[in-house]
Amino acid sequence: MDHKDRVLYRLKMIDNLVHKHMDRQIRNNTPELTMMHGWVIGFLYRAKRDIFQRDVEKEFRINRATASGILSLMERKGLIQRSSVSHDARLKKLELTPKGRELHERHMAGLQQVECMVEQALTPPELDTFLILADKIRQALEQ
Repeated sequence: MDHKDRVLYRLKMIDNLVHKHMDRQIRNNTPELTMMHGWVIGFLYRAKRDIFQRDVEKEFRINRATASGILSLMERKGLIQRSSVSHDARLKKLELTPKGRELHERHMAGLQQVECMVEQALTPPELDTFLILADKIRQALEQ
């Protein structure tokens, strides 16, 4: 079988194209953000509870050092702030700053354009099937 017919090859090509389009949207709408900063900001924006560094590590499947570096840079850029919690002085809850919230809203507008482009390539039943298959692949790789 030709390598171009393999699942992983196709996933990598799609991933490369998605990143290319998303990078372009980020540069146009929110040049202050990296793609990863945008994902973290979105995670914090949607959170219904207090979020800590360990939650970012788990959500994005990254190690402690990587998460610490990302969050430290975001803090220096004024996108997030870390606040102590009363029940454990060692824990620092992550909160978006007003600047972080404003950038999230601009960032999402750009990403929505890429999302629409991808969704328009599929019929509604194809999109449903794709989402089911993508979840199955993710679950298999997480085991």
